[in-house]
Amino acid sequence: MLLCDIGNTNIKIYNDGLVQIVSQEELLSYQDQRLFYLSVHPSLQSFPDCKKWINLEPFVSVKSSYNGLGVDRKALCSLVDEGTVIDAGSAITVDVMQDNIHTGGFIYPGKKAFFEAFRNISPRLDFSYQDILKDRLPQETRSALSYGFIAPLVALVEKLPKPWYVTGGDGGLLLQYLPDAIYRPHMIFEAMKQIIQRNGLC
Repeated sequence: MLLCDIGNTNIKIYNDGLVQIVSQEELLSYQDQRLFYLSVHPSLQSFPDCKKWINLEPFVSVKSSYNGLGVDRKALCSLVDEGTVIDAGSAITVDVMQDNIHTGGFIYPGKKAFFEAFRNISPRLDFSYQDILKDRLPQETRSALSYGFIAPLVALVEKLPKPWYVTGGDGGLLLQYLPDAIYRPHMIFEAMKQIIQRNGLC
């Protein structure tokens, strides 16, 4: 089964258990194959020349009163009856499911965006992330920035219902501070498979 997750930053192809990041040009090399996709990229929503491709967005459903919930977040939440879904990508989205209903969520800057914001404030704040001890106040700038990124996020998540499901490119980083979390690196593809099966698309 060929699946594609088109994000704001990366395009990921899932092919029989293998995941790779591809360019837009490489993506179009699959145009003659049957491919199921989800896209949050504003300029990559439809592909008129790819007759065998199926956009799964119309088939994604989750009970929610949240206005503007992205299709990627909906898809992830559709896998979960109870708990919290943390998708650590370009932005970090956190969504809560209770009794199979999406009860709300929030969006936090992704790691790259967070550090770029400080870099734009001053060259003296041009640092990359480093692991920190979240229960100890930092004593130098790089640690202070890293603390400012991870500690508030972890504190917010710790107040939310378990189980915590972590996915996304920076998901591994969060696991260091949320040891009880369940890491599902390919959760979006799990969701897509379930959507395909539920709707008899394959």
